[in-house]
Amino acid sequence: MRKSIICLGLLFLILPIRLLGYLDPGSGSYVFQILISIALGSLFAIKVFWKNLKNFFRGLVKKK
Repeated sequence: MRKSIICLGLLFLILPIRLLGYLDPGSGSYVFQILISIALGSLFAIKVFWKNLKNFFRGLVKKK
């Protein structure tokens, strides 16, 4: 049992696990800003599209 623990410990020292990413404290706020900007941009696009659609149908009704 003791021998296997020592071998496992040496294996972890010889073959370290690679870390391929890093998240600093500012990353969370950056992701939050991106999500808020996507939400607000989508709402603005829907508002503009809805206004154009409404004006188009109003124009059709007024012509008759």
